Amino acid sequence: MNRKKMLEINFDDSELTEMHPDEILNLITNNKELLLRIPIPLCYTMMDVAYSYLDASYVLETFAKSFGAKNYYTESSNGGRASFYYNIILRNFCSEKLRPYIIEFLCILSDNEYIDEDEKLFYYGNRNEFEATLGDIQLYFPEVIDLYFANVINGANNESGLEFFSEFSISSPEQKYGYWIGASYLNKKDKVLYSQSCWIASNNIELSELFNGNSLNHGVSIIPANLLVINSQGMVISENGAIQIAMGEVIQGIACIHELYPNKDDYTYHHLDSFNGSFFSKSEHSDDIELSNFWQENAEFELYVSEFEEFVIFKTKEASLVLFNINKPTHLKSQSFLNAMLTIGASFEDGVLSSPEIQLNWDLLDDELFEQLCCDIIYQNSKYDNTTIRKMGKSRSRDGGRDIEVYSKKLPNHEPKKFIFQCKLIKSKSSLNTSNIGSVSDVIDQFGPKGYGVICNRVIDSTLYDRLDGIKNTRDLEIDTWDSVKIERFIARRPHLRERYFKV
Repeated sequence: MNRKKMLEINFDDSELTEMHPDEILNLITNNKELLLRIPIPLCYTMMDVAYSYLDASYVLETFAKSFGAKNYYTESSNGGRASFYYNIILRNFCSEKLRPYIIEFLCILSDNEYIDEDEKLFYYGNRNEFEATLGDIQLYFPEVIDLYFANVINGANNESGLEFFSEFSISSPEQKYGYWIGASYLNKKDKVLYSQSCWIASNNIELSELFNGNSLNHGVSIIPANLLVINSQGMVISENGAIQIAMGEVIQGIACIHELYPNKDDYTYHHLDSFNGSFFSKSEHSDDIELSNFWQENAEFELYVSEFEEFVIFKTKEASLVLFNINKPTHLKSQSFLNAMLTIGASFEDGVLSSPEIQLNWDLLDDELFEQLCCDIIYQNSKYDNTTIRKMGKSRSRDGGRDIEVYSKKLPNHEPKKFIFQCKLIKSKSSLNTSNIGSVSDVIDQFGPKGYGVICNRVIDSTLYDRLDGIKNTRDLEIDTWDSVKIERFIARRPHLRERYFKV
């Protein structure tokens, strides 16, 4: 404990465990502001982590309900027993009212030698009642209890096995597929389910409402797509290109949808052979099922991809499955899919080449205007936080390799990443290759981004794709490339940009 701008109560402070309740009252009396630090301790198992989040949620929700504290912030630990802290500030509180809560939460989060066994049982009973009534109460901080559910589900999978789910198979069938009901939707008729990298939402929930409720409310747009599966590897194809997806997650998610929703007239019963998204095991029903037919019989859907390739949506008759675990395929992987498609006589959906109607006259732009266009492209890309865009001076006045800097948005299981973009306006008809891009590695070493992008008005040469793929793999770097085809399709959907930059 220490006194800076306000008194701090750290619930894993060893001094508090030896402090009499009257001393605690004296400590907090005559303070108008109090900083309470709720630890998430270092744990050995995911189940321990889960119950640490449950404890923290109970404490935070109690302070919000009883003392009107509606905001918190997190703070990393500088050693000790905690992984990090939830910090919440109380103002203008009654010390007498607060003291019993401090004692109770000390018991739950740490200990206090003056608390007897009957009191401990009473306090843990309060916490257990909170857990049992989660679907009936208002939650001020649903994101904290979501972390509890996530660790319960994944901890049970990794540490307890599928037998853990047998008792929940009727009341909570989604859990055996790795999903839980989002805390914000527990007391709502229409649910949204989360997993580590997917969402499932009832079709009664508009997609705009879904994304607004999950902090993805800036300019999200989706475009139709098609699914191509070759040798169990999935590729989502749209007019913007190709995205790799994990087919195990798709099958697992659609299986979950069909078990949860009542329209089962054409549904084939199944079991998962494990809890990792793989295909189906033999069961007592195996003689009645051709498991290879599951996909054809159970998976009628519409497919969409976000315009800026942040997620993929499988929309079935009952619900939508949103996948965030997607990747831009390497140039080599894309080429292998193209070769396979040619072999079987298939072709990509309309739009591999730009049509004359959307081609742009690049002679109208100079370097500075092209960089302004690049800024507009990034600004309207919902993958990036447009409040973080920085154009690095005039096009000829800066050090090479860093024309634009921006951070990506925070997504489920993905923290914001710093991106650096190079903008290349080529006046000739030649492609962009390694000789006119400079040393990408030097730029990365100098500025330390987690993502690197190239925006060019011409075709990008395969040698440059190969170099970028190599850097991506060796440095764990995300790559974002824009060539003339991609830019022209982007601007075709935004006539105001054509008017601004290409009006004759």
